[in-house]
This record gives sequence, structure tokens and C-alpha cells, in this order.
Amino acid sequence: GDEFVVVCPTEDVADAHAIARRVLARLRNDASGPGFGASIGIAMAPAGSLLTAEQLIRTADMAMYRAKE
Repeated sequence: GDEFVVVCPTEDVADAHAIARRVLARLRNDASGPGFGASIGIAMAPAGSLLTAEQLIRTADMAMYRAKE
């Protein structure tokens, strides 16, 4: 399936989960056609983190696959 990345400027885990829930709700309720499901993986890095974008994407990807289980 298709994969995409959403980058959000928050360090609050609850905010990240709320954003994920809004994305899922929008995908399920898209008025242009039948809704569909999705799996989301969240990865976070605090301000000043030395994690690279590649590392964050890999972490989010692993979380997404765990969400599918």
C-alpha cells in the first residue's frame, strides 16, 4: 500500500495521538468516495535531538507495522 509522512511540530505524545486520530477519521469519512482504513506509526524526537529523518521514519514504520498486528 501507499505510505506517507506527516510532520507535526509537537513534543506532546497526547497531541501526536490526537493528530493521528484526526487523520484516521478523515480517511474513513472522506466524502469523495468510500472510506478506508489505515495504520499509523508515530515517532517523536525532542527538540535538539540528533535523530535523523531516516531514523524517525524507520521508527514510525516499525510502529505502523506493530499497529497492523
